[in-house]
Amino acid sequence: EQEPLMAILEQVCGEAAQEGLNLELSSKSLLSSLIVQLNRQVHKRGDNALQKGGSNRLSPVLTHIHDNCTDALSVEQLAYQFDYSSSHLAHSFKKQLVTSLYHYVLLRRLQIGRDAMVDGVPVKEAYQKCGFGDYAGFYRAFTKEYGMSPQQYKKKYQ
Repeated sequence: EQEPLMAILEQVCGEAAQEGLNLELSSKSLLSSLIVQLNRQVHKRGDNALQKGGSNRLSPVLTHIHDNCTDALSVEQLAYQFDYSSSHLAHSFKKQLVTSLYHYVLLRRLQIGRDAMVDGVPVKEAYQKCGFGDYAGFYRAFTKEYGMSPQQYKKKYQ
């Protein structure tokens, strides 16, 4: 259960010991991954860590995002489905998870693609597994988030 968290922490420590052009970007990306992994652990255990006052309306939203992040998701669609206004959902999400709903979905998709590549899936196929419409969009998002191309990441961590 703690292996994914430990792996990310080891990567954070490894990045901290290096000097490089994209060090800050890579560190932020790894910390974002850590937040997503922590959220997964909370969800798996059924903890009430995100709850206030005994109930958390975002829990079903997070579960839906986690289970369906490769599908087309929008704030408007999720707000309608879970009986929120779009602005209230976006604000609540940002307040409780310290990231936007859009960025959370993007990180989740990139993690699926990253994990697929590390597991041996060719880079050109990994983007299809994580809900991106085209390779160019995946490439841009991946490079921006991780500070290296998908091919470089695969070589480094496979």
